[in-house]
Amino acid sequence: RIGARPLSLDEQRKLYLWNNQVWKVSDDPRDPIYRYVGPQPQVQARRPAPHDSGRK
Repeated sequence: RIGARPLSLDEQRKLYLWNNQVWKVSDDPRDPIYRYVGPQPQVQARRPAPHDSGRK
């Protein structure tokens, strides 16, 4: 943000708060905050496209 104007209070809240709690991260990869992975997306198998040999 070099040369940018100062953030307004509303912009600061959007940047630093999540559900009215301070957004924070940890440098420790074993921190419990990183244990939640979330639901895995369902992967559907795709049928191969019919092969067109170009012959008639």
